[in-house]
Amino acid sequence: MLQTAPRIATCAKQIRLNFQVLTAFERVTEQYSDLGVRFSDAIALEPSNPAFLPKTGCFVLMPLGHEMILTASFDSPTSWVGGEVCGTGSVILTAFDQTGKILAQVTTAASQGKGSCSKQQLELNRSGIAKVMFHSSEPFILKDFYFQGPITSNAQSY
Repeated sequence: MLQTAPRIATCAKQIRLNFQVLTAFERVTEQYSDLGVRFSDAIALEPSNPAFLPKTGCFVLMPLGHEMILTASFDSPTSWVGGEVCGTGSVILTAFDQTGKILAQVTTAASQGKGSCSKQQLELNRSGIAKVMFHSSEPFILKDFYFQGPITSNAQSY
């Protein structure tokens, strides 16, 4: 008689970061490495400008420096990534594979009126995403960053 091993359901976990465990002016790099993502050129802020205030929570990420670039690199390639951004100009999300080749890109619409901030979702679905870059020519914040984690035996949300 042929017996088969029990089948274990596998699925990718969805990971959502809202940055509320951070402190003001904390440089963000390895804080989420246990979830498979590392940031560069990012700082945690509690916005004082009402145009940048998030709907919930206090802390957001903002690019560190004048280049207005914030990157996230994944330990294992993902196929889904996104976040809520708020910027005074258009914000671009670019996805790269492990060799640095651009896989996909999506852009927000520009804000209406000087000094206004348009909150918008940016999301990409493409297999093999090893790194993403949020960038703009104007100041912006990143809130509620999310991505598909590696395949596991249990589905988990963070």
